[in-house]
Amino acid sequence: MISTVLLIVLLFLAVILQITILDLSSIGLVSIEITPLVVIYAGFRFSAIYGGVFSFLLGFFVDTIIGSPIAGLYTLIYVALFYISCLVSEKINTNNMLSLSLFTGFCFLLQGAVISFFYWLILNQNTFNLIFTVFIPQGILMGILSPFLFYVFGRLEVLLYAQDRQTDRRL
Repeated sequence: MISTVLLIVLLFLAVILQITILDLSSIGLVSIEITPLVVIYAGFRFSAIYGGVFSFLLGFFVDTIIGSPIAGLYTLIYVALFYISCLVSEKINTNNMLSLSLFTGFCFLLQGAVISFFYWLILNQNTFNLIFTVFIPQGILMGILSPFLFYVFGRLEVLLYAQDRQTDRRL
């Protein structure tokens, strides 16, 4: 129970961190996004129901805090990325850094393509040129950083569940 509450608080803090600090450290148009990496990591580690709710909450936090012009866009993308990661986690070796990097880069490119498609479909804005100038470089950057960040997420997961187990022992 404690780990679930801490996880929700950490999700909210991850969104705040991404918006405030990581956007300031962007490289040109490419910025570091933590939240899609958290969703991909959840797809490798969590059950379908728990991870689906987790991804939904994270997408909801991103939609409400960023103020996306298309309501629910990030919620839809994050839930879809989670379930794609669940399916792929059974097929690839998640301990292999190259496969993790390639899959993460693919997910970021997919996210960019979906965002561009919905902006074109609903808002009538042609943002497909951003795929080459923003989303592909961002996918490469996040693919390079993903093995290190997945290791950090694994350490955080151990800390969360270790605290939960210690609380169960005390009762």
